[in-house]
Amino acid sequence: MDASEFPQATLALHVPDEGALAQLATQVAPRLQGSEFVAISGPLGAGKTSFVRALLRALGHVGTVRSPTFTLVEPYSFARMEVLHLDLYRLKTGAQELEMLGVREQFGAAVILIEWPENGAPWLPTADLEMRFDYAEHGRSLHATASTAAGEVLLAALGAASAVVSASSAASSISVIVSNAVMNS
Repeated sequence: MDASEFPQATLALHVPDEGALAQLATQVAPRLQGSEFVAISGPLGAGKTSFVRALLRALGHVGTVRSPTFTLVEPYSFARMEVLHLDLYRLKTGAQELEMLGVREQFGAAVILIEWPENGAPWLPTADLEMRFDYAEHGRSLHATASTAAGEVLLAALGAASAVVSASSAASSISVIVSNAVMNS
């Protein structure tokens, strides 16, 4: 079943603070198999890079996590996988610049985390998981959509994280709404 035939599952969360955001990343990290594409969108300052930073730390990165706004791509190597963090905010010509980076051959061979994926369309393949951060009255909102089986695994991890955070601290709860657009498969 390719992504166009996959029944999309969605999750909507309220993320009250950076600690809750880190908890989400901590639950997602061990579910990564090494070939997922996660598209992360939202306005400036909404939490995209903070999520990636927490995810990389949960995978074991101990150094500085730089935003690739100016370099466009930052690679990270771990014992069980390679991760590429891309920020397409400054991309002007889309596909042409992405092709010059040589990222296309990495899809399926590394975890690809892309901020501002809309600036790379239509060059980018369908994301396993699309995450959209937005400002909320208290904290941030996160809407996530899985378009593949691998994305559903990550979406389930986000849902599990919300339960863990809710149970551990009433002051730092994450509200969850889960829906499946289509459940026939």
